Amino acid sequence: MHSESYAAAWESFKFPDHMRKVRIGDAIFMFAKGVGIIAIGRAKSLCETLDAGNRNRLYQENTREWRVAVQWLDWRDPEDAYPWKAPNFTFWNISGERWSGLRAAVREHFVRQ
Repeated sequence: MHSESYAAAWESFKFPDHMRKVRIGDAIFMFAKGVGIIAIGRAKSLCETLDAGNRNRLYQENTREWRVAVQWLDWRDPEDAYPWKAPNFTFWNISGERWSGLRAAVREHFVRQ
């Protein structure tokens, strides 16, 4: 997803409404399962969905493609990730007050290095 400049999913997932809430300019954190947060970026588009067979898809799978165009600001190797254990969610909204500490910690991790 890094080289294609998207945050994307090709599966059914728990909170598709989270992806639909993305607005241009929103922060996007890329999470790698078992590793942590490996990238930060800024949304360049609203969420779009492409059905199987659409020639504009990133990958030709037999499931719907959910995606948001992203300007990746910093992408790290796994050993340089912000270590964080997240629930097994594909796209998770962390905009609320509950997540302000996480957002501040990620910002500090990526800015200080």
